[in-house]
Amino acid sequence: MNEVSLYELNEYFNDTLEKCNLGIFSQNEDTIECNVLEDFYSGVHSFLHVNSLSKLFKNGFINEEIFLLSQELREKALMIPENRWDIGHIRNSDEWREVIQLSDKILKLKIVFDSKKTL
Repeated sequence: MNEVSLYELNEYFNDTLEKCNLGIFSQNEDTIECNVLEDFYSGVHSFLHVNSLSKLFKNGFINEEIFLLSQELREKALMIPENRWDIGHIRNSDEWREVIQLSDKILKLKIVFDSKKTL
């Protein structure tokens, strides 16, 4: 199996954050299930892993603040018990709201970071 390029890793990182942000509350249950319970779940394990984050940081795709907040996001998401990875908990629990707000914050920081790189 081929290793993903840094550009692909960056896109997967961005996609992971986009799958779990405050906009999720306006989505229907099928979209939440796909975005959070499938895509975000796998992204947390892969693209928010310290090895992936280190590659992104060392190569200038994220800054230290995004790196550290992403590690925190991964830890918080993985601390949610498996029986709380469901739509009801995503919509109503404080632990999920914390994860979603942190993901949203990182996504906004990443957008600003990326826009400064293109100037």
